[in-house]
Amino acid sequence: MSFNLAQTISGNVEVEVTVAPGISNNTAMTIANTHATDAVVVQLYIKDATPTTFYIMKGTTIAFGDRLVLPANEINIDTSIYSLFIKLNNADSGVDIITRHARL
Repeated sequence: MSFNLAQTISGNVEVEVTVAPGISNNTAMTIANTHATDAVVVQLYIKDATPTTFYIMKGTTIAFGDRLVLPANEINIDTSIYSLFIKLNNADSGVDIITRHARL
């Protein structure tokens, strides 16, 4: 059984991406630029407990009105070890994230 989690992110501070408890299989992620006129530059990364950072993408630009789709092989992480974070480039930046999950 699959389901989606949606989250709205704004500003230029690090934000943990919501992952449902007991879920360890992310099957896809869409990041949509919601800014009224500007592109957004996105950093998406995971951290472990140390906290060492491992980038999934760094400095990736999403144009105004566009979205980026990441398939499962890009974002399937072990949530018992890693947490997923996003950071945007400007204080007025904004994105919507939809993460599709499958129960294991």
